[in-house]
Amino acid sequence: FADAGGGGAWNLISTTVIDDLGAATLTITGLNSSTYHTFMVAMTGLTTNGDNKNFSVLLGDSSGIDNGSSDYSFVVLGQKGASEANFTGGTGMKDNASNKILINNSNHASVGNASGESLSSVFYIQTATAVNMFPFIHGTSTYINNAGAATLMTFAGARLSAITVDRFQLLSDATLIADGGSISVYGLAKS
Repeated sequence: FADAGGGGAWNLISTTVIDDLGAATLTITGLNSSTYHTFMVAMTGLTTNGDNKNFSVLLGDSSGIDNGSSDYSFVVLGQKGASEANFTGGTGMKDNASNKILINNSNHASVGNASGESLSSVFYIQTATAVNMFPFIHGTSTYINNAGAATLMTFAGARLSAITVDRFQLLSDATLIADGGSISVYGLAKS
């Protein structure tokens, strides 16, 4: 067996274990856009201290997290378990002038917090490879919603101007209490 040469490896950048943060946000730093243009984020077992809540992602650079009122565009589509009405093609959410990128569809199925209910997600942050390219994210979230049904969401979003992304923030409608939940960040090596 020979090691693959010339890049293409996923390198672990950081892992954060969440244990009753006492806040509705968590900022992850250390994303190095000069080394990586693609980051994979794996979040498992996230919940809040309130039922029927939403999760979002914001991007940032060395100046901090960007939360301008119309700095993001996103779309999120999903499907709930058989115990509830199914989504159809036109029931997703979208916003071309938002202050965040939503990763679950709050109009139809927000994240629950009863025993066993939590959110897990895998998404990619892709940073500018040329001047003036917008950074974007895309991925999936799975969770048990506030009605106890399994739910799958596919989402994508972008910051509507170019920045050198070196951080992102997970934002919730309530305090994050994901006892033992975690967020791991990997970078895809360019060379």
